[in-house]
Amino acid sequence: MTNHEKLQRRLHKYLSIRPRTEHELVTYLTRLAKKPFFTWITNETIFETIEILKKRSIIDDIQFAKWWISDRAKLKPRSLSLIRYELMQKGISNEIVQEQSELSHDLDDITLPLLIERRLDKPQWTENRY
Repeated sequence: MTNHEKLQRRLHKYLSIRPRTEHELVTYLTRLAKKPFFTWITNETIFETIEILKKRSIIDDIQFAKWWISDRAKLKPRSLSLIRYELMQKGISNEIVQEQSELSHDLDDITLPLLIERRLDKPQWTENRY
């Protein structure tokens, strides 16, 4: 198996778990390049790989931001400001974060009732707990 085939397999496994941002992929490839079997990976290889994946629409930060916002609204309801913070932590540019959060401005209207419901479902402490 050639080096490029090994890299393809690793990337396929990494990208099949969930969508990734460009920043996450650069970080992953940089860490991978420090491992003994992947020391042949250079910065040029990393950026060529990123460009190929962008052309194939496998890496798209705008689509990732849309997916992340909708996923958070459904599975882990959070406030819009926290979702913005999470996206910026994942390397999404401020412009994309602002654009996508404006498109989903009613997200707090959806997540707030879910958060309240989750809070009310928790058992309340009684005064005589001992």
